[in-house]
Amino acid sequence: RPWAIKPNRAECCDFAGRDLQTSEEMIAYAQSLNARGVEQCLISLDREGLVYVGGEQVIRVEVPEVDVVSHVGAGDSCFAGFIAGMNQGFPLEKCVRTAAAMGTASCLREGAEPPTKIATANILLQLQSSVE
Repeated sequence: RPWAIKPNRAECCDFAGRDLQTSEEMIAYAQSLNARGVEQCLISLDREGLVYVGGEQVIRVEVPEVDVVSHVGAGDSCFAGFIAGMNQGFPLEKCVRTAAAMGTASCLREGAEPPTKIATANILLQLQSSVE
C-alpha cells in the first residue's frame, strides 16, 4: 500500500467508483483509504484548495484565486511540496500548506515548468488553513 497519495477530484471519484460531490464525501472516502493502510491522502480540489486526511486529522487549505496559465504538473508540484516539507521535518500543517502553495504556484507557469520560489512564497502567505 502506498504511504501517501495525491489524487485530484476526478481521480478520487474514479478510485471510489462513484461521484463524490462534496468535500465531506471525499474526506470520508479518504478516511476509508486510511483504514486500508494509506497513511496520507491529499486531495486537490482545484480552486477550492486542498484537503489532507491522515488518521484522525483533516486539514483544509483554501488557495487564493490566480490567473491559471497551465494545470500541467500542478498535482506533481503539490505532492512534491508535501514530500519536501516532510523531508525537512516541517509540522504536518506546514507540509500541507507548502503542498497547496507549490501546486497553486505551478499553475502560473507554462506547461510542466516547476513553480518559482518567489511565487510559492507569495502564495504561501495568502493561504487559509484549518485543522479538524
